[in-house]
Amino acid sequence: MILFITGPSGAGKSTLAAAWVKSKGRDIALIDADHITSWMRNGEQRAVAIAHAEGPVERIAQHYRITAEVYAAAARVYDANGIDVVIAQLCGFDPPPPWSKGWDRIDPLDPIFVVLYPARDVCRERRVARGSSPDDGSYDFDWPAWQSHPRALFLDNSDLSVDESVMALDGLLTPFVAAAGT
Repeated sequence: MILFITGPSGAGKSTLAAAWVKSKGRDIALIDADHITSWMRNGEQRAVAIAHAEGPVERIAQHYRITAEVYAAAARVYDANGIDVVIAQLCGFDPPPPWSKGWDRIDPLDPIFVVLYPARDVCRERRVARGSSPDDGSYDFDWPAWQSHPRALFLDNSDLSVDESVMALDGLLTPFVAAAGT
């Protein structure tokens, strides 16, 4: 199974992905796309923030494209070896924002998409708590467009703790896990 967790900045993608993997008590590959993007910038700062400071949208698109190629290649290798994969990345849908190129790399792997979509004020509070600006514009992407995707599940984790979010995710995934026999 390949699970792709997305949502606006501050939704809790990386936090939920790590907690969900830990809760399973078995080997699951956890790929946080922010970490891959940071490799390209020597880990000094998040590549998106640097690219925004530099200005060119083409540079941002290149970072996300390379990131998508890396996590999709890793996911293919893990999946081929029977290891489940969880990927956390901000990735809009139909049409994706211009800087999140790479959709064509992950969608053919048939992941289950989980869209975290807490209230805007919750995302802002979480971003501020981790030292980021309150809003980066990602909340304004067309997140509801994901509802037309047959493998997309929505989770409003506005009022949920991390543990409650893990349980809610398990509940959402139950039909997929049962169908896959995992």
